[in-house]
Amino acid sequence: MGVLSNLYDTVELGHFDWPFRNSHPVHPATVHFPLTFLSTAYTLDTVYGVANRYRALAFLTPFLGDISRLGYLCHIAGLVTSLPSFTSGSAELWELYKKGGINQKDKKLTNPNYHEDINSRSIKIGLAHGALNFVAAGVSTYAVWTRRMAPSFAPGRAESWFMAKA
Repeated sequence: MGVLSNLYDTVELGHFDWPFRNSHPVHPATVHFPLTFLSTAYTLDTVYGVANRYRALAFLTPFLGDISRLGYLCHIAGLVTSLPSFTSGSAELWELYKKGGINQKDKKLTNPNYHEDINSRSIKIGLAHGALNFVAAGVSTYAVWTRRMAPSFAPGRAESWFMAKA
């Protein structure tokens, strides 16, 4: 636990007491790459599945191998870049949980009777946000695992359905 606690203290995750500590959360800066890569991967896999199914998109047939390879690479890049996002989001959510939510002082002043309700709601939203992101990472992990031996890393029928739903 020494390495993790040293990293946690070095980055100062969750310490928002400006100007003496890190006043800006790290998590919002780390979400852009995974969001872009995973959205692109899901879109490419959906295009691959739709182009295989409908003849109206037959003009995409020569490019299906490239589309599936690029989708596979985007899944891998999305999973790799999601690790900093998961760790920073988890650490900052933990700090918010310990402190009782976001802007606790402001919420006590503006909503004296309901501030506990609002604070617990912000924690629940953070937990739901993290759970949905873990589902997206699970779908991408499944995609990478099942396509690793397929020719041109082509997605299967079930995978194309998953990507359309994600």
